[in-house]
Amino acid sequence: MKKKYLLLLFFLLIGNVPNVNSESIKSEGWYDVNKLYLNNGFTEISEAMKKAENFFGENIELPTRLPPIIFTHMLGKFESNKEFSRLEITYLDENSGNVRYKISVLKASTEKEREKSPVVTEKIKSSDGIEIIHYKNNKNFDTFIINKKGIEYAFFIDKISFNKITIEGIVKIIDSME
Repeated sequence: MKKKYLLLLFFLLIGNVPNVNSESIKSEGWYDVNKLYLNNGFTEISEAMKKAENFFGENIELPTRLPPIIFTHMLGKFESNKEFSRLEITYLDENSGNVRYKISVLKASTEKEREKSPVVTEKIKSSDGIEIIHYKNNKNFDTFIINKKGIEYAFFIDKISFNKITIEGIVKIIDSME
């Protein structure tokens, strides 16, 4: 069980986001971010959410507030296999070719599984008492995980963007979930 959870956490942290910085694409002098992501299973966020809500049988709440970061694209993807099922919402900046902010939604893991995960940097409380677990275990992203109504939400903010937002800002984003 420990290996499965660590594998899931690794997959969430690294993800399978297409690499728009690919040298082959750059050398051709073009790339269409929409086409690249759409060819990798991404759709409009509302379409991906419908699939996830039907699969989970639950209403998925997303924040109405976003980090103060520039995004050119917001795309969603729902995938399900034997290991796990998740909804991924990706916000990226076409000009940099980088994912700036990402939300992954899956059925909540148990407290025992969470205890086996990498070191927690800190635990924070939202204004309505939800525990926010902050992981600083990835060189590219800071991760914030909450469990709300049996659904686990993982918020990933890239290190460059994280310098533009405070912990209080993250709490405000999570508090805006409806």
